[in-house]
Amino acid sequence: MQGRVTVVGAGQVGITTAARLASSAQAPEIVVIDIVPGLAAGLALDLQHAGVLAGYDPAQIRGTDDYTLMRHSSVVVITAGSARRPDISRDDLLAKNRPIVREVARAISRHTPDSVVVLVTNPVEPLCHEVLDVLGHPERIIGLSGALDSARFAFAIAEQAATGIGEVSATVLGRHGDSAVPIVSRATVSGRPLAAVLDEQQIEAVARYARSGSGEVLRLLPAGSTYWAPAAAIERMVRAILGDTHEELPCTALCTGQYGIDELFVGVPVRLGASGIKQIVELEITRAELRALQASAAEVQALLGSTDAT
Repeated sequence: MQGRVTVVGAGQVGITTAARLASSAQAPEIVVIDIVPGLAAGLALDLQHAGVLAGYDPAQIRGTDDYTLMRHSSVVVITAGSARRPDISRDDLLAKNRPIVREVARAISRHTPDSVVVLVTNPVEPLCHEVLDVLGHPERIIGLSGALDSARFAFAIAEQAATGIGEVSATVLGRHGDSAVPIVSRATVSGRPLAAVLDEQQIEAVARYARSGSGEVLRLLPAGSTYWAPAAAIERMVRAILGDTHEELPCTALCTGQYGIDELFVGVPVRLGASGIKQIVELEITRAELRALQASAAEVQALLGSTDAT
């Protein structure tokens, strides 16, 4: 296992991610950075106190507003930026979060240019292009998308099938959000195809939930945002990177011809290791699923085009 993980952004997702990494002993050193003076330091101190009770080493966590402390990070997780609310779409956040993410990317370029970057800030696909523009090295730029959406898909399937979550295998590709593509053809329950377990109406319902699971949370918590599930997905990605496990997870990655998509970040299955993305895995999916995935990628292209025009 390698060394330092830096989490930039001490909001709910960022600090919950730091807490999960500490309690699961995934990172021997965790730095939390936020530009608000005292915020990251105060929350890190709270986590240090918690470590005494929870059994992790308080000394592994530091909080600061000083970007230089990200030096020599193996992984930098970017959660900084405005969070999504029920009245704001992911795309609406682009204008607000673009300069924030570029500032963080420039800090990474100055202080820890060889780190693997896990981008969480929405909208993740066009913002991955912003990070790439600053840092280059697309194999080291990974966005949070499919790992989280696939968890929501699996949850919905288990609920509909009245079975344990361990019996479900489910994958979601494409953009994070309404145009995400649940890969129904590969979903299984206890090894059986989804169509053998659920009827068409139920399958339509679980696919819809996979695309809108965060919206369900926001509907119930209009003043809040999702953070427990994103933090768990980030931890899983960081674990694969630090452990060099080559685990296959759906993540936002730069496609270079895979699935007929070229030079666009979109959610696809990847193998993760110490240097980032080791391989983009091309699954056998139906023609309809492939068309939906390509249409989802086209939305990213359109959003990039609108950004270039501003």
